[in-house]
Amino acid sequence: AYDYDELDRSWLSFREATEVVNHLAEPNAVVGVPTQTNQIEPFLRPDLKLVSEIAEVESADLVISCLWSSQGDWHTRDFELVYAVHRGEAVFAEVWRHR
Repeated sequence: AYDYDELDRSWLSFREATEVVNHLAEPNAVVGVPTQTNQIEPFLRPDLKLVSEIAEVESADLVISCLWSSQGDWHTRDFELVYAVHRGEAVFAEVWRHR
């Protein structure tokens, strides 16, 4: 699972990233997910707002990005990487915080 085309077929990386967001997010924060919001919703804290439109994602407080599916869909320039879901050397998902 070290290549661009590898998939996390069970979506465990999204669940792990969501647990990190649940821990880091301030009350009522906005969480952006460029793709696959249905994989996030069941695990996201109820007070957090989930957005997926690119304009909303880029102004979110935190973003969960699954590298292979959202590459190029949003810009990280105003964000800092705070967590990466790893399996060995492969990175399946990342959590970014708005600066």
